[in-house]
Amino acid sequence: MAYKVKCIVTGEYGTSDTFVKHEGKYFKNEYVYQEYKKQTNFWKKIINKFAIEYLGYESGQPFPTFLPKRIKELDFYDNETIYRTMLYCDNSIHDSINTKDFSSDYAKVSYILAILRNNINKIWKIVLQERRDAKLAYQPIPSNIYTSLSEIQNPKQKVKDISKFVED
Repeated sequence: MAYKVKCIVTGEYGTSDTFVKHEGKYFKNEYVYQEYKKQTNFWKKIINKFAIEYLGYESGQPFPTFLPKRIKELDFYDNETIYRTMLYCDNSIHDSINTKDFSSDYAKVSYILAILRNNINKIWKIVLQERRDAKLAYQPIPSNIYTSLSEIQNPKQKVKDISKFVED
């Protein structure tokens, strides 16, 4: 018997028969689930890169609670874009961490986020273009394109009938 469920990503309601269940949670479809998993993996990479590489915390050591809150300030962008921006700015972030003295982890995170904010729009445009290109590459060919191509190759000529002007 189907019952009403809610997709944890989109917030849409549906039935348990039409939605997909993974890890005890319901998703609208398999694509939404795969995108959710992808973004979750990027979120883990972002937190690990910040906590371990930039702030110097050990693996398993609790990191500051303000870190996820500050990263969420960039929530307009998806996690993949944020992570790719971190990779793009990695050298400048490491240079600033090694050359500047920060009074606290909060000041260090604020400085790193300022670097990311200054570069994220450039990376976002690249990501959008890659997604557009990928979407066009996998777009199915419409069935009516074959008929229109055949019409172009073999155009029908209109015959001009002058018989109405000719008198018998």
